[in-house]
Amino acid sequence: DYLILRVAAEAGFEVATKAFFGLLVAVWYVLNELLSIIENAGRMGAPVPEWLMKYVSVLKNKIDSQGDGTEERVR
Repeated sequence: DYLILRVAAEAGFEVATKAFFGLLVAVWYVLNELLSIIENAGRMGAPVPEWLMKYVSVLKNKIDSQGDGTEERVR
């Protein structure tokens, strides 16, 4: 957060919330790990509802595709 706030200040931007970026990264990690746990539980044979596996797959694809600029559409 400090580095982002410092660079923004040097560039002339004002960022009001100091903990926003850290919170955003923490939420991303938590969601990614939860998706991974659910996905692995399904692979091990745990009774995971089909609708939940569908949403896990869609969310995982969205997370993975954020870096390369491609997104799959939800159908």
